[in-house]
Amino acid sequence: MFALAALVLGASLTTGTAAQAAPSAPYNVLAVESTWHDYTFESDINFSRYGTDGVSTYAYGQGGGNLYLWITPPTGTALVPGTFPTTRFADATHAGLDNGIDGQACMDNELPGTLTIHEVQRNQAGDITVFAASYRFPNCKGMSGELRWNSSVGYKLARSSTKFLGWDGTDIGRDAPAKDVTFTVGGTGPVTFGQAAFAGSAPGAFRIKSDTCSGHVFAVGKSCTVSVAAHPTAKGDQTATLTMPDDTAGTRRAVDLHGYGIIGAEGTYYPVDSARILDTRSGNGAPAAKVGAGATLNLQVTGRGNIPSSGVSSVVLNVTVTEGTSASFLTVYPKGVGRPTASNLNFPAGWTGANSVTVRVGDGGQVSIYNHGGNTHVIVDVVGFYAANNEVLNNRGLGNEYVPVKVQRLLDSREWGYGPLGGGDWVTIPLGYTGLTPDIRAVAVNITAVDPTGPGFFTAWNGNNLPPESSTLNFAPHTIVPNLAVVPVMPCPLQNCSEFMSFSVYNHLTSTTHIVVDIVGVYVSGSLETGLRFNPLTPTRIADTREGQGAHVLGPQSITPIEVPGAIAGPKTVAVGLNVTGVTPTDNTFLTLWRTGLPERPTASNLNPARGQTVPNATITLLGTDNRFNVYNHAGNTHLVIDVSGTFDIPPYQLERPPAVRSLTGGQLPSLTPNYPVAALTRP
Repeated sequence: MFALAALVLGASLTTGTAAQAAPSAPYNVLAVESTWHDYTFESDINFSRYGTDGVSTYAYGQGGGNLYLWITPPTGTALVPGTFPTTRFADATHAGLDNGIDGQACMDNELPGTLTIHEVQRNQAGDITVFAASYRFPNCKGMSGELRWNSSVGYKLARSSTKFLGWDGTDIGRDAPAKDVTFTVGGTGPVTFGQAAFAGSAPGAFRIKSDTCSGHVFAVGKSCTVSVAAHPTAKGDQTATLTMPDDTAGTRRAVDLHGYGIIGAEGTYYPVDSARILDTRSGNGAPAAKVGAGATLNLQVTGRGNIPSSGVSSVVLNVTVTEGTSASFLTVYPKGVGRPTASNLNFPAGWTGANSVTVRVGDGGQVSIYNHGGNTHVIVDVVGFYAANNEVLNNRGLGNEYVPVKVQRLLDSREWGYGPLGGGDWVTIPLGYTGLTPDIRAVAVNITAVDPTGPGFFTAWNGNNLPPESSTLNFAPHTIVPNLAVVPVMPCPLQNCSEFMSFSVYNHLTSTTHIVVDIVGVYVSGSLETGLRFNPLTPTRIADTREGQGAHVLGPQSITPIEVPGAIAGPKTVAVGLNVTGVTPTDNTFLTLWRTGLPERPTASNLNPARGQTVPNATITLLGTDNRFNVYNHAGNTHLVIDVSGTFDIPPYQLERPPAVRSLTGGQLPSLTPNYPVAALTRP
């Protein structure tokens, strides 16, 4: 290792971002390109004899930067034009080549290199007066460079604007914001660039987003840019090198890359304590007045009812209408987009009823609620939200992923020993799934009131403390009314039940009613890396049998396949969030939705419209490998309207279908743990 003196001789220093005009011959240049630094000195170069017939050259840049180079011929020879292998100290077959950059040098300078001497001229005393050479240490930080002393031999240089690009934590399978590397041509002639590529330990963890360099020739002083994004493929550190081949002595530019993969929050679900954010009867969230015919109410949802003020992609709402003056429907959609041809809640005059609505958040964190006809009060309770990005990680941690399960009946009060649910009663419902139970945070269940003795409503909640005042399901006397609900859970408080999770359903008012509860999915901690993420959409209609869209009128005991267009259901889509409306059936009936490819229809129902009714309900429905699902109509003829609110997709970090949803490739959906405790009734 050489001791480097701290001298400043007024040399000209050119960095990788400068765009210099080509110098004029004769040339006095000392240049280096490496993963340490790029320096070009084009004046005040110190050039002197070194040893018997070697040369020593060095230069210092004002404000920092220095470069040393020592060259000696093979033992017993003189420096002459040609190409020679090198080591640190010359021997009979190697030229000597040593260097220092800013006080640094390769600790093992015995590494092989290459020296190409283009020109040597001497005076009568034997001193070298003209010299031109190119050198390479490919295993020493990719070092290469050019040396000219009073020479007319041209040279090519290319500089990168940076030697390193790094990104903080980026969701696996997602692109980080792109960063640019600019390559600038120096020296005396044009440089031809090859094809940019990645090398190193994780080349697949980075992507080229744009490239104006590859395959082009650039004159001296001209620049081009390669834009690169980290795209992690695994958790933790991932590194690679961006390489840009060229026809300089160094043969390529190299930029070290570093990314860090994380499991992000986008598309995960966060249940919250149910909160009322709109009640037009009392002026909560909007003026105390009914929503009129053709009117649209804009409702602020973010920053209210336990929902964060930002970082939210969509919210899960329970929307209720009451005291409507005529038959109508509501459409709930993101504020700021055109009102879609879709409906979320269809109702007759005077009806009180609710439906679960998952809706993308629009401008200003608001959603729009359109009422088609008459005047009606509208009530909205929020029960959860899906994350748009990682903003929620700091305050709420990683959210939950959806795992579809085998549709099974958790409770049917017509078949248990307690009889119907009385006014003021509530039922606690335990459940468990092998390998999932401790990590279950919420459940997606279809709750049905069967033959109530009078009007009333259910509230579903985790069972902790007293039930909230919000409604999950409203019912009228002697009807069958279902509603999909996403309900948070807690460790089961029942005796001999601590290893299970549970939730509760409370019957308000005084009416007595039977209750049926079917489970369709669970939300588990995202740390399990086994579920699906939600991608919200502006509500999109995929079927309307009244117009022949997607299908025709459904006959009795018929099975009708419905296809979800490829523009909605992508290659990683496993299930879809739907709003399904049965329109004026000719007989009392029920509808069941399930994915194609199963040998049997599930026994549960999604919708129970009575003759002449128009009844909606939300569903989460699995798709077959053909992007279709089946709809069964039990009795009479009925029209059907289906709108898609979003898709449940395999997360970007999953290279294949997660274990819990491999049923679509031949496995089985999770089933309830055998011998889990039955539901328990509590009476005041």
